Amino acid sequence: MTMISIILPTCDRPEMLPRALASVLAQTGVDFEIVVVDGNRETGPVAHNPALEKMLKDPRIHVVLAPHRLANASEARNAGLAEARGGWISYLDDDDVYLPGKLASQLALAQSSGAPLVIGGYRVQLRGRSRMRQCNIACYSGDDCLVGVDYPTSVIFHRVDPSARFEPRALVGQDHLFVIDYLIRSGSLSVPCVTACGVVLHAHDGPRLNVDNRTRAWWTFRHCLKKHRQHFSREARRTYMAVGLLVRAQRSNVSWGEYLRCLQRVAATQGWRSWRLIINALARRAGLRRWVVT
Repeated sequence: MTMISIILPTCDRPEMLPRALASVLAQTGVDFEIVVVDGNRETGPVAHNPALEKMLKDPRIHVVLAPHRLANASEARNAGLAEARGGWISYLDDDDVYLPGKLASQLALAQSSGAPLVIGGYRVQLRGRSRMRQCNIACYSGDDCLVGVDYPTSVIFHRVDPSARFEPRALVGQDHLFVIDYLIRSGSLSVPCVTACGVVLHAHDGPRLNVDNRTRAWWTFRHCLKKHRQHFSREARRTYMAVGLLVRAQRSNVSWGEYLRCLQRVAATQGWRSWRLIINALARRAGLRRWVVT
């Protein structure tokens, strides 16, 4: 049976890691291993967490101690990739969970379609509210791979290129950059999607490997297009960069006027599809996070 390696980085969230691990161990119909990348800085090694004592006895779990203080999630995932033995790779953040059947359904779609990378639907959970995403389109292609898809922990990909790694300079948006690189190198801008919800993403404050550096995110947007601009239309590039400018503005000391101009660029390139993004951006700027639309 084809083995899947699930890379699970963790950083100072010992109360959340057991939930994430349990959700992977509950997966059925596939052969898998779990590579836990221990990036803890303040809470002690994963192996010393009493809540994990029974789970860590499972031979499918391998704990990898980071050789140095990890700078970001890209470095953590790369450390896991170096140790992974599966022909297919998926990953999971320690604050999120897989739902039953996530791995089996994605592997089945990958094998039936012949695609080297498959995504899936997911749910964002925030303050008692939730929203389903990517649960209505069975395949994305062309420009939509750049501007129409999210690539969170719902991705599963084949190790057709053993040297594939996450960009360590990308402090924000490393998932998106990795997938675009992967698709271009594989020669196919087509991504099948399991439309059933397979992952729950829990939004919250707390310790994390990545620093919430929106200015640094601008680097990721520019770097992606510098490498791959020829593969996407001018309209897609404008849409992508408009979002990048807004992301940078959200954490920069720009005036309200400049901020609104960024929102106008987003509206001009995305039209009605951007209404949720614009409302969220306005709520964050005004300090009304409780009104953010999920």
